[in-house]
Amino acid sequence: MRIDNPSCTSNPIFDRIAEGFFVLDTQWCFTQLNRRAAALAPHMPEILIGKSFWRMFPGTIGSIVWNEFHRAVDDNIDVHFPFYCSCLKRWFEVSAYPLDGGLWVCFRDTTDQHLALKAKESLERSIAFIADASRVLSNMDAPLDVMLQECAQTVVRHTDAAFARIWLTEEAENMLVLHASAGMYTDVDGPYSRILVGDLMVGRIAATGQGYVTNNIQVDRFIGDREWAQRDGLTSFAGYPLSVGDKVIGVMAIFARHRLNQAVLDSFASVASAITQGIERKRTEQALKDSEETLRLAAEATELGTWDWDLRTGTVLLNARTRFIFGLPAEFALTYKFFLEMIHPDDRERVRSTIKQSLNPAGAGDYDSAYRVVRQNKTKWVREKGKVTFKGKESDRIPIRFVGTVIDITDLKETEEELRAANRAKDEFLATLSHELRTPLTAISGWSALLRGGKLTQEKTATAYEIIERNVKAQLQLIDDLLSVSRVILGKAKIAPRWIDPTPIIEAAVESIRPAAVAKGINVQAKADGVCPIFADPDRLQQVIYNLLTNALKFTEKDGEISVDFGRIGDKFDICVRDTGEGIRPEFLPFVFDRFRQADSSSTRKHGGLGLGLNIVRTITEMHGGTVAAHSEGKGKGTTMRVQLPLPRFEQVENVQKESASELAA
Repeated sequence: MRIDNPSCTSNPIFDRIAEGFFVLDTQWCFTQLNRRAAALAPHMPEILIGKSFWRMFPGTIGSIVWNEFHRAVDDNIDVHFPFYCSCLKRWFEVSAYPLDGGLWVCFRDTTDQHLALKAKESLERSIAFIADASRVLSNMDAPLDVMLQECAQTVVRHTDAAFARIWLTEEAENMLVLHASAGMYTDVDGPYSRILVGDLMVGRIAATGQGYVTNNIQVDRFIGDREWAQRDGLTSFAGYPLSVGDKVIGVMAIFARHRLNQAVLDSFASVASAITQGIERKRTEQALKDSEETLRLAAEATELGTWDWDLRTGTVLLNARTRFIFGLPAEFALTYKFFLEMIHPDDRERVRSTIKQSLNPAGAGDYDSAYRVVRQNKTKWVREKGKVTFKGKESDRIPIRFVGTVIDITDLKETEEELRAANRAKDEFLATLSHELRTPLTAISGWSALLRGGKLTQEKTATAYEIIERNVKAQLQLIDDLLSVSRVILGKAKIAPRWIDPTPIIEAAVESIRPAAVAKGINVQAKADGVCPIFADPDRLQQVIYNLLTNALKFTEKDGEISVDFGRIGDKFDICVRDTGEGIRPEFLPFVFDRFRQADSSSTRKHGGLGLGLNIVRTITEMHGGTVAAHSEGKGKGTTMRVQLPLPRFEQVENVQKESASELAA
């Protein structure tokens, strides 16, 4: 239908349609379009109404859009087709439906789905490429040049290259020598069979150790014979170094008649690593006359485990790295049943199902699984990727071979778990910090308002000042703890040790918490036994004792006891703080000195604080070269915190004093 008002480009009903839509009349002129279609138009929507589609979008003439739109009208059929819009750089799924008065067209943006599909296909090709190369490299009996020739054939097959070549370096002559060539050229003695390192593109890759890809070889000055490339229709080149550490031992390269992209180099990187390992293995085998010891050393040089399962005989071949990962003896014959028994019970059924799916003749044969293995009472994470080879077609198709690789990802999994735990601790700390800062401020704000009102009695006014003072001190303590931890994290925390008598410092810390202890009905005692001078920072030492005492006071109920025993034990100065309080759960003991950790971090917890005090204790103690440990029999059985500081010799003290003086001067 043609709209009455040409300036009106949309209809409220049509605008509700999620897809873009427009209507063309029998002359291919726009009669209607919704907002989604208008938003994608490179012209002002008002200009489109009444104008020819082909005139407004001349780039579509002769394209799939032209062909499909005419087919829909001429044959009176619905058509559906994908279309890439180069001006918008987007993919669309287009549907056209013939009408009596023209053509109704709907389209939707499928760019994300298209890219996801391309990425999936690229990953599948890469996995198949690597698996196929691994299969070739697993042939222990093949000579080096035969193995390289099969690798070159694999490269041609998986990259659709015109030909592929592999050169190896001869260090004595600083030369690259051609060892394998597959595709349209198979002669290894023809032109460019010997290339000087640094010469042409292949030589430059060997010299720089960097991969290279170009789609303009017919004009590339580093390609030896550009006329030959033009004559044979070759347009693209990709090459990658075969390296062992920083040493380049060869170059793998392809020439193609189609465009190549970065994904080719990414695939080359994985395959080149495997080929390099294969080359090194073969060279070692030849140098040591194929001895078993040489095979073992070659296997130990690689981090990648490989396996090859002959599904017809049930035989499973494992390299040394795979046996090491799974903890299998060298001569042990692995069976599928034993393999499943090694898998953690929680992962076993999932892995079994994944393997079954990979072996399904109706599928592509891809395999990718991460799971836990339990061996000798130890659990480790592994990641496997593989590919199934099938024989036959359709109903006669059967799996005959299953090859793949395995790596140990235990460290990665542990790191992920540590990061998750750190994030949880951070979230809990931020929630605690918010609560701890808000609580004193609320009290200060409330009592300040009452004081400002001037209606409080003298007794209530005194109470108000006392409460405000107490909450200000609480705020200051929180801020001091945060600043102390901040200095530690930034590496700015320093100590100024000297010879001191620890007794008055420890007693001063005890007396500082005694009023609060008396208020709670808690008995606090300090006992010295074999006291001697120690080499420590007095202010920092007092902070350690004060934090331990306030922690004990916080978790000890009325009529409880806190004791501080200190003195020399061997070559250590021992400070032991015991309480009869709540105690610590065994599962929390290993984390009691961690930053931001609290046994109860819920918003309804009984005791306040940020979980920084004990972390500061450990930090200061370790800065003195000492240790701190916590012990508790469990909930309700009290806690013992023990700090031990070393008693250094005179010459050690002199060195420390010199270092401290230099730091202070700086």
